[in-house]
Amino acid sequence: MAKLTKKQRVLNFLKENGKMNHMDGLFECKTNRLAAVIFNLRKEHQIETVMVNHTNQLGEVERVAEYKLIA
Repeated sequence: MAKLTKKQRVLNFLKENGKMNHMDGLFECKTNRLAAVIFNLRKEHQIETVMVNHTNQLGEVERVAEYKLIA
């Protein structure tokens, strides 16, 4: 079986889960540059970016990008 590229792993994750954020990209797809992969995927697919609030481990609220695949 051929090894999947980062682009293929991210696209598969989006198709299976509908959305993802940086932590999903890091741990599930093994990419530290999710925004760059999303930029390349947008050339062939419709992907929406939504900024959402996220509470970190210190209890602080942060805004993070969440990417959604538009069918």
